[in-house]
Amino acid sequence: MGAAPKPFDEAARLAALQRYGILDTAPEPAFDRLTTIVARVLDVPIALVSLVDVERQWFKSCVGLGATETSRDVAFCAYAIHSDAVFVIPDATADERFADNPHVVGEPYVRAYAGAPLRTSDGFRIGTLCAIDLRPRAFTADQLAMLMDLAQVVISEMEQLRTLRALQRAEGQIAERVSILEAILESAGEGILVCDERGRTLVANPMARRLTGRTIDGNESRPIPLPPGFARDLGIFCADRTTVFPNDDLPLSKALRGESTDQVAVHIRNPSYPEGIDLHCTGRTIRDSAGAIRGGVVMINDVTALRLAQQRLAELAVTDELTGLPNRRALRDRLELLAAEAVRGRRFTVTIVDLDHFKRVNDTHGHAVGDRVLVAVAKVLRDSIRRSDLAARMGGEEFCVVQTDVDVSLIGVLTERLRAAIAAVREPIPVTASLGVCHSSVACNPEAVLAAADAALYRAKAAGRNCVVVADDTQWLHRPMPSNGRAGCS
Repeated sequence: MGAAPKPFDEAARLAALQRYGILDTAPEPAFDRLTTIVARVLDVPIALVSLVDVERQWFKSCVGLGATETSRDVAFCAYAIHSDAVFVIPDATADERFADNPHVVGEPYVRAYAGAPLRTSDGFRIGTLCAIDLRPRAFTADQLAMLMDLAQVVISEMEQLRTLRALQRAEGQIAERVSILEAILESAGEGILVCDERGRTLVANPMARRLTGRTIDGNESRPIPLPPGFARDLGIFCADRTTVFPNDDLPLSKALRGESTDQVAVHIRNPSYPEGIDLHCTGRTIRDSAGAIRGGVVMINDVTALRLAQQRLAELAVTDELTGLPNRRALRDRLELLAAEAVRGRRFTVTIVDLDHFKRVNDTHGHAVGDRVLVAVAKVLRDSIRRSDLAARMGGEEFCVVQTDVDVSLIGVLTERLRAAIAAVREPIPVTASLGVCHSSVACNPEAVLAAADAALYRAKAAGRNCVVVADDTQWLHRPMPSNGRAGCS
């Protein structure tokens, strides 16, 4: 195994890394949250924020690995910093660059790797946000796009830390700090707003001016730092996006009262930002050597990209990757909600759909054809139900359809239409399905409804397949509502 070659701009790259002053610093929640997200969405045991130093890779954040650094000559990340694209290894044992790597042949037995480069605003790749699996696997396009998005969030956090440290290093009276801020922060990606103790704006870099509408003030003094209606007029809302943020609770107001704030969630929506943007704001008090309040500084970080990434994470968590249908988790959530509503008279029908002889399809035609069959059936189910209903993939060749407020006399007819629609599939090959149906005529535990539909499905299979069996509602045993508000059925 040979070590990765050094990038052509290695000296400048290392200088860029050193400018952040982040090597060998303590763990921080902002980075740990990002590696936790990566581990969850890519379903990997190990996720790292790795910075590639002269002879080592050092981990600013680490999930699933006990070490804080490794030698650079055995680091997968040393290869990943050569390109702006995600560096992917599906199976390290099959790659001659890594087959004899000590981390592959020994602990932790790395098999799959995906590393998104951490690219600074001036174009240097100083490390990676990477995901590591202990089994060979492929990563989806959505997962790799998510990794790239989150890598940009890592860089934003590092930029914010660098700015904060520059502020903390600045000493002397407010005028000296202003000159430092003007020199350092005018081009910063974060918004920086500095006011004196009277609330006059001394520094407002371009992003702060865009977000707050404040410009550098003259010499006039103002007894009120933020005029009444400031938050309302600017469209500053709380994290719920509906409540106008109280003026007195804004980070600047608190900083001028001597109170520090960290990562306050703020949403801005106004004609300049009609879609709305999400911010994290940190406020600090500026004091002189005697401890008197001389002003306040607010750092404003645009976290809209992180919010969108989290939304994509949420979508991935409840979506079946192959068919695009909701997955088993989404199905459980919907059934829990319907079961709660059933206490107030809401009724719903659960139909479990199982493709007949699907193993034979895979064995005869191959898994690629089998996947196309699953996608075709998913489309049939999606097109055959109302917008208010749900079609989900439970796993393998098994699907589930949940319909609400259906007249019990129509259940057989509607389900037979589903069966016939599946039987009409001809591309890529003809298929049929067996269906088991249960209608919740009383408030009940959703697990019991699923179990009854599953039992009906097995009777449909025993009856020769390609048919529908509806559970006999008269056989249900109803018990009184338990103290947790959920009824029980068996």
